[in-house]
Amino acid sequence: MSFQKPIYYPQSNSPERHDAPEAGTSSRAFVTPNSTSEPLPFFQFQPRKENVDWRWLGAIDVDQVVGAMDILTLQKNIMNITFCKLEDEKCPHCQSRVDPLLLKLTRLAQLTIEYLVHSQEFLVSQLNMAEERLRLSLGGCEHNKQLLTKQADEIRLLKQECRHRKKMLSAQQLMMGQAKASHYQCHFCDKAFMSQALLQSHIHHRHPADSCLRRSTKAQNDKLQKEIGMLKKQLEVTKAQLEATQHTHTVSVSVSEAWEALKTKEDFQKLVNRWEEEEKQKLTDEIGKNLNDPNFYDDDSSEHVPPEDNRQGLPVYGNEEILYFTPPGEGKQGLTTERSEERLNAVQQPSLCVE
Repeated sequence: MSFQKPIYYPQSNSPERHDAPEAGTSSRAFVTPNSTSEPLPFFQFQPRKENVDWRWLGAIDVDQVVGAMDILTLQKNIMNITFCKLEDEKCPHCQSRVDPLLLKLTRLAQLTIEYLVHSQEFLVSQLNMAEERLRLSLGGCEHNKQLLTKQADEIRLLKQECRHRKKMLSAQQLMMGQAKASHYQCHFCDKAFMSQALLQSHIHHRHPADSCLRRSTKAQNDKLQKEIGMLKKQLEVTKAQLEATQHTHTVSVSVSEAWEALKTKEDFQKLVNRWEEEEKQKLTDEIGKNLNDPNFYDDDSSEHVPPEDNRQGLPVYGNEEILYFTPPGEGKQGLTTERSEERLNAVQQPSLCVE
């Protein structure tokens, strides 16, 4: 019968499942199945077929084993004790069988020892695997350390080489700059000369056609540059003239607009003055007509009686409205009406004496 779930190695395909240990068993015999992440091996109790070696068993001194902590003796006898069969054993004196309770106790002890042996073997295998993994990890760490050391040495060598090459490049650039300043390169070939005179002589003898072509090309370029300069100057002059013309046109337009506005205002002012003169003349004629009328003072209406404080003899127009023009820029433009009293106060008229 295999171990069930509460014990150390449960079987997932076992038909019998027990969630609690049987009564009378110790809780120390149960180990949590989640204590390891490795797959649990299959475990099954082995049958007991070996006979007990009573002679060898009688030679063992238990007190001596306990006092000396003789684990080696226990290891030698563990298989004989665990897998021996006691059901058929009889007492050599009375030939009676073993007591059933004692036999049950012995069998439970054998099963416990077998389970512990299996657990020991499993733990030893796990320990060996862990040690192997640790050894591999330590070997990998050592290899990585060596690799890091090697890479650090390579980096140091590369830095030294980079500094050396940088110095070499600086020296070469300095030498090339000095060489470039100390010689004159021919533009038509790869030759270089120590002076300008030698270069000109070389070009004259070795590259006459190229030199003539270059001179003609240079002359054409100079001519084109001069023409471009002249065109730029003409463009600037034309631009200045255009700006001046635009400014003059703007000023003339502004002056003409101002002149037109002033002329319009003067014409309107003349029209207003002429209208005022006509109004004054109409008022004067009407006043004279009323003064010459004999029935003017006989009327009982208070509207035609001259006031006592009217020293000039001017008639009073109560509600008569007078039509007049309003010049532009002074409120509403056009024809408006005003009371005669307000208009008479605004318009100055010559004094007329009543005899």
